[in-house]
Amino acid sequence: MYKKYKDATHPAYVQAWQRQAKFLIKKAKKEFEFKLAKKITGQEIFFFAYARSKSRSKVKVGAIEDSQGELHSESKVKAEMLNDFFSTVFTREDAKSAPVLKPLCDAKLVDIEVSVDIIIKKLSSLKEDKAAGDD
Repeated sequence: MYKKYKDATHPAYVQAWQRQAKFLIKKAKKEFEFKLAKKITGQEIFFFAYARSKSRSKVKVGAIEDSQGELHSESKVKAEMLNDFFSTVFTREDAKSAPVLKPLCDAKLVDIEVSVDIIIKKLSSLKEDKAAGDD
């Protein structure tokens, strides 16, 4: 039995070490994340780098072909080409050509009387267990 106990290739021995290793890895990960959360106020870059590393998608813009058929992979050139492309979609409209809505009636609200007593009365009549409405 002692030979089996000392045998590093025995399945029970391997399983025990794997269990302990998993526990230690989880503990170290929790401690790291706790320290990261404590440092977030002054050093946000570390948190966002960690969050980005845990992201499953690693989306990057590949090389972009210009109108002459040349491929560009430099970040600045790609940004300028994408900006030029997307700026063609948006147009500036003249405010003069916008339609003007006609008022439904000519009456205007001129005098509104609001006092502290009216507000307190309305607020005290609200039911605490009811949710606020859409209005």
